[in-house]
Amino acid sequence: MTEKLNLLLEYQKIPQEENGVWLRKNGLHEEHLAIFQQEIKTLMANKSDDKDKEIKELKKVLLKPFQK
Repeated sequence: MTEKLNLLLEYQKIPQEENGVWLRKNGLHEEHLAIFQQEIKTLMANKSDDKDKEIKELKKVLLKPFQK
């Protein structure tokens, strides 16, 4: 996943007129970049969901002694 993120970041840095050359050099099509971007967004959303679940569970554990 790190490689895909690095490719996306590198692509965003280059001038637009060099996009085609960069894509060919890296053996990619613009569709690949869109897929990479979606994969990264999904991964980040899942990690956020996992953290929210963990926080909720920890709150339950911490508050349990105070509940009657």
